[in-house]
Amino acid sequence: MYNGNFGIAVQASSKSLIVKNMAGWSGPSGYGSGYSIGAGNTYGPIILLGNGQIATPATGWENFDDYTIP
Repeated sequence: MYNGNFGIAVQASSKSLIVKNMAGWSGPSGYGSGYSIGAGNTYGPIILLGNGQIATPATGWENFDDYTIP
């Protein structure tokens, strides 16, 4: 199902904390970034996963982006 432009989108200057998420983008092309985080927000590292890869978090604060390599 198409979920819009991003899996997680946060507006600029919303002063949000974005940590420990998993997002992907299922747009019409089937691949793309899962995150759009505007300036003024704080977020943990975004680790790109692709085609079924599994990653071990280094700190526990990571965000994961599950995408399909075109």
